[in-house]
Amino acid sequence: MIVASMRAGKHVICEKPFTGYFGRSDDREPIGRHVAKSVMYERVVQEMDSTREAIRASGRLFMYAEDWSMPRP
Repeated sequence: MIVASMRAGKHVICEKPFTGYFGRSDDREPIGRHVAKSVMYERVVQEMDSTREAIRASGRLFMYAEDWSMPRP
């Protein structure tokens, strides 16, 4: 959604998760037992790199929102 929005000329505020590995059509289920963590990591990094390039190329603003919560003293 981030890439499509940036390509459409929109500014984007993204709340977590920025990305993750949610499987591919040829992955055996359950994914966590059949896809190596190193493969998941590689694919997430590739997705982040392509998303970063789309953001840079768009000339639009990208903001990432994180909801940090701190315990009260």
